[in-house]
Amino acid sequence: MATLDTYISELKFFAKHLQENVVNIGVKNERGIINTQNTRHKTRGLDAKGKTIGSYSANTIARKNKKGQPSSFVTLEDTGNWHSDMFVGGTDELFIDNHNSSLTTELMNGGIGKGDEKSNPPYGKDIIGLTDEETVFLTQKIIDPELQKIINKLPQTIDIW
Repeated sequence: MATLDTYISELKFFAKHLQENVVNIGVKNERGIINTQNTRHKTRGLDAKGKTIGSYSANTIARKNKKGQPSSFVTLEDTGNWHSDMFVGGTDELFIDNHNSSLTTELMNGGIGKGDEKSNPPYGKDIIGLTDEETVFLTQKIIDPELQKIINKLPQTIDIW
């Protein structure tokens, strides 16, 4: 049985380390988070705001069709290397990023491609991240239950005498 002071101390410790715990839970579930983002790109061509990433030029559409890849919306996938370089990290806040920072910068700001495709439009910073709906799902189905496990380890009975 814990004293009230011990219980309050443990609650304060939990609160102080809440953000760290959220980041750790996110990192532990990295593949699922990254797959959620990448699946949205590859199947619907939407950014983290739920907006269409863009459209392809006629030459790119022909090349995508030849490869058997979707061509009616921008998937941000050609070789698959960019999507496979994604990671989840954070110190104060959970975030998604990419190990290939130069390619990410080019995708966000424009200027990638081959030949006449070199002048692609910028796709914006929202090509990386989860939509609001995906964030709610992550919070309710993964983060909250994991935080509840930590809370459940706090003393269940308090001796106030």
